[in-house]
Amino acid sequence: MAGVAEPDPQAKLAWNQRALEEAERVEDRESVAGFYPSLYNNLAFSYSQLGEDSEARRCTLVAWSHIGALEPGPYADRVREAIRKRLAKLGVADVELDQKSTK
Repeated sequence: MAGVAEPDPQAKLAWNQRALEEAERVEDRESVAGFYPSLYNNLAFSYSQLGEDSEARRCTLVAWSHIGALEPGPYADRVREAIRKRLAKLGVADVELDQKSTK
């Protein structure tokens, strides 16, 4: 959450990278699977803020590839929509999303 609240884009990126690194350290991958869509989407936002659109696109596609790990419901709907909006801003069409979805 610190990465989301951080006003400085470079510091925000560092926080979001740390959050992802922490998730990667968890041995029980299943216990953190539902965090990956948001973690990667937050990381993509940081890269977008810094003008690194290629890396933002890559991270957002990774976020989308993990969307199936979310339990159905309002939270999953919000995360899915946030990822779709970010990808649209980055020029990725819905057809590409359908091919990368893990639903």
